[in-house]
Amino acid sequence: MKQPAYAHLASRSDGLETRAHIIECAGRLIAERGFAQTTSKSICQAAQVNMAAVNYHFGSREGLYIAVLQEVHDHLMSLEELDALLGSPQSSEEKITAFLRLYIVNVLQQTNWYVEVWTRELLTPSPQFMEIFNSNLPKFTIVVQLFAQYLELPRSDMRLYACIFGTMAPFMLIYLQHRSPIMQHLPDYFDRDDFLGKLESYVLENLARYKKALPKNELKMN
Repeated sequence: MKQPAYAHLASRSDGLETRAHIIECAGRLIAERGFAQTTSKSICQAAQVNMAAVNYHFGSREGLYIAVLQEVHDHLMSLEELDALLGSPQSSEEKITAFLRLYIVNVLQQTNWYVEVWTRELLTPSPQFMEIFNSNLPKFTIVVQLFAQYLELPRSDMRLYACIFGTMAPFMLIYLQHRSPIMQHLPDYFDRDDFLGKLESYVLENLARYKKALPKNELKMN
């Protein structure tokens, strides 16, 4: 019996759903146990697929992990979000503020397997880390452009990169410490969201002071 002309489209849709389902199941297990302790068998059991399906969609267990890490990267902050922010009509100061708020909402205010997987990866980088980093360089390039516009510094100026990392460092510290016992000894009245808001204000104020202190004759863009 001849198949309908659209049959291959249904098959393609099912394939994408299966791929996404495997990534989701693998991500949840890796968030709980870590990649090294998550076996292919446990992933297949959770996703209710066989190893042939994993190999078909990802090539290998390592290929699946790369797909999981890319899914995490896209979920926490997508290239589309950053690109839209860069091209928006907002002022350079408004863009920096929006970028920090986007980071806080997408990364620091979430508790899910995406955050847990990325935390594990940052604390104990896998061999796949650099592949994901290199494939996401366009995101970092946009962040550099956002800060360069605000500070009016050329992208070749090392002060620009010092400022970027200095701005993000306090947030990264909170991000990496979310499982630390230190967080359990904060006062009972400690409100994480309120704290992040105050930290955002502190960072933005210091960023503004840094820009103001730059020699005026050096405030030139490439």
